[in-house]
Amino acid sequence: MSAPAMMTGGAGRRITRRRRSRRTIVGAAVLSVVLPMVGLVATATPTSAVPTYTFIQVPNGGNGVGVNPKTNTIYESGLGTVSVINGATGKVTATIADSGKQPGDIAVDPTRNLVYVANAGSGTITVINGKTNKVHHTTKVGHDPVSIAVNTKKDLVYVANTNSNTVSVINGRTDRVVHTVKVRHHPNYVAVNVKTGTVYATFEGVPGSQNGSTYFFHAGVAVISGRTNKVTRLVKPASESGSSADGVAVDPGTGRVYVVFDYAYGAVLVLNGKTDKVITNISVGSYPNMIALNLTKHLMYVGWSDANQQGIKVSFVKLGSGRIIGNYGEEQGQTGMAINPVTNRTYISSNDLYLAGEYTTGLEVMHGT
Repeated sequence: MSAPAMMTGGAGRRITRRRRSRRTIVGAAVLSVVLPMVGLVATATPTSAVPTYTFIQVPNGGNGVGVNPKTNTIYESGLGTVSVINGATGKVTATIADSGKQPGDIAVDPTRNLVYVANAGSGTITVINGKTNKVHHTTKVGHDPVSIAVNTKKDLVYVANTNSNTVSVINGRTDRVVHTVKVRHHPNYVAVNVKTGTVYATFEGVPGSQNGSTYFFHAGVAVISGRTNKVTRLVKPASESGSSADGVAVDPGTGRVYVVFDYAYGAVLVLNGKTDKVITNISVGSYPNMIALNLTKHLMYVGWSDANQQGIKVSFVKLGSGRIIGNYGEEQGQTGMAINPVTNRTYISSNDLYLAGEYTTGLEVMHGT
């Protein structure tokens, strides 16, 4: 296979946002907590330099991305395949035929060198052996799995099934579903605190009309006990008009949980993992949806688009202070983001890269911050 092109520069067209058909299901009774919108952090003009960046062309890629920091290997899903990229050279070293349909989100267990791929079209999770680049197992989950999180300490894998309104719990040793947790209103993203075992699943609101426009109401994040596999609390902002909960990330060191609320808020809610109360809100750009943490650099990366959703930027936010220290981009078509904290590189999968005079698929690579 010929080596992929690695180029600098480039521009694109329009970001595609993940939005799906929606139905409503009522889960088990839980404690619903409505939290105030407190203390939006001031966002002064960023002062840091924009990081350097390159592009890696990945044929038929652009659906999702995952990173194994131990092996410096990057994985990008695409049209029925998962591409394996050497992080040092930027070259595609293998292309794996996925066992499911419409592969998307990717999560990696670096301890066991396993790669998990969500196949939205077939309702399955493909497990890939990172050493052999072979499909190890295919696990049936719910309808339209869209997000995966791995608890490497407990060998448990969590999958958000948006059209089943559930989160599947998979035993990482047997690759079998051991629990199914009901979550309200189409879970979007899932994250886990590997220290406490607590799982966080964001969910969409119910569509409704306000001032002649369609919005989503009652969106939030479900807090799931890793011990009982039950939803213990629903965390939602006080004013639910026009909100939708998207990306979520956890800092296991501080226990803080970062939840992206787009539309009306354009903010990241910071939760205390012990009390599930909002510590503060970090105001970012319009329509944020992607989030990733670089705990080595104590940075949070938030992907957001402008009011017209024409392109996306990534803001670098200092953990602790909530101060935006830089913005990157005006690229488009982003579908996922993953960080290698060892090399300090951020990988953004894109289905709309503009390279060498044509639109293609692949990865945007940010070097440093």
